[in-house]
Amino acid sequence: MKHLVISAFLLCMVILSFGQEGKKSKDYPRFLKEEAKITRSNAGEALGKNLEMKAEDELKPEKSEKDQLGFIHDKYQQYYKKIKVEGAVYSVHSRNDLV
Repeated sequence: MKHLVISAFLLCMVILSFGQEGKKSKDYPRFLKEEAKITRSNAGEALGKNLEMKAEDELKPEKSEKDQLGFIHDKYQQYYKKIKVEGAVYSVHSRNDLV
């Protein structure tokens, strides 16, 4: 009986490991360097464009902090169809109104 349970477990693991292969989603960079100047006021729009968000997606500013060096760190929360997406918080760092 013990061998049957172990064999069934191993068979499930093999089947699951093959199910993980396939088309991979687009990897997004952690840091993004833009050619055009992005100001802090349009940072949310530029972030949504770079993340290729759809019409149902929305980025709302959550909080903003200024550090001792003069950088402002803005946090944006993603919402999908007005529902908060857990763990989808994006940071935008700016100084002198430039991202």
